[in-house]
Amino acid sequence: MRMGKLLRVLTISVATVSALSAMNAQPNLMLLAQDPSFETTISGNTWGSNPTTWFAGQFFGGGAWEVVSGSIDIANQPGVAPHGDQFIDLNGNEPGAIRQLMNLNAGVYSLQFWMGAYLADPNHNTSGVPVGEQVGMWVQVTDTSNNVIWQQQAVWTYNGMNNGAFDLFTYNGINIPTSGQYYLYFVSNYSGNTGANIPNYFGPRLDAVPEPASMVALGAGLAALLGLRRRRARG
Repeated sequence: MRMGKLLRVLTISVATVSALSAMNAQPNLMLLAQDPSFETTISGNTWGSNPTTWFAGQFFGGGAWEVVSGSIDIANQPGVAPHGDQFIDLNGNEPGAIRQLMNLNAGVYSLQFWMGAYLADPNHNTSGVPVGEQVGMWVQVTDTSNNVIWQQQAVWTYNGMNNGAFDLFTYNGINIPTSGQYYLYFVSNYSGNTGANIPNYFGPRLDAVPEPASMVALGAGLAALLGLRRRRARG
């Protein structure tokens, strides 16, 4: 009975990894970026100053990410971050925006990332957060003259139970017309809610998904384990 259950779980896991690999056939722009999961600059959770809060004109992540407006926070919260130990809150002291300059080949890309939010009043009381409250950010790819090549508004919605949670966002069919340099932007457009006493330093949270290679490695490991258990069962 135990062997049968194990085989079913392993088979489902390998199939899941295969399905995820197929979904990510288009290269994920987020994973082509440097420091995609915001782990390089170690945050001290000392809000309002470096190395946690970063302001317009400053670079973090080993110089990969530039804060282009407002300010952002790097939160070091293992167990809350969906990948790694850290994530970005695009609202530092106020709504902010980040970008990274990337060298891309002409072709079709995807963009996949985790987005979430934590909403509360200044005392971190969450009882007044209205169900249906929406937190948004613009996601853009531009050329070096800031002409928009592609953009979408990603919106996270509070459903009464998911405060602080992350959702997976996936966009496919991002066409890069010619090889060259492009900016990847993440721009908060959430300024709080004065009626619900939510200040503007709460905003959209952002993190990367695991690299597809690690998922494939997981599948290979599960397959190897399956083969080992089969050999032991026969021998």
